[in-house]
Amino acid sequence: MLFCFLCLYGHRKQKLFLGTVTNTDGKGIANVLCKALSATDSLLAYCITKSNGQYSLQYKKNATKLTFSKMGYATQIISVQKDKYQYTVQLEERDLYSGRGGYKDRCHHPKKRYA
Repeated sequence: MLFCFLCLYGHRKQKLFLGTVTNTDGKGIANVLCKALSATDSLLAYCITKSNGQYSLQYKKNATKLTFSKMGYATQIISVQKDKYQYTVQLEERDLYSGRGGYKDRCHHPKKRYA
């Protein structure tokens, strides 16, 4: 009996962020890493989006930021608003093989030094 009470008590303290991660065309993105972070950037919880881009992120402590990242997309960081638990996020595609500091630059310039 006491065990069941503790399970219910602990369960009620958990909070839940819900939402969808989409690309710029509005299509859901699968396998995006979603993280809830504290004010000191400590990881509180994480999950991976489903095939339709939906996520469900349970956490217990106060989260101040949500981050969404996937290879080939720019990482999105969102500040958590008080009493808001649903966030729809749009990620922009990023070309990994071009641009400043990209993979291509480091592969084709082996003698070049990077600070």
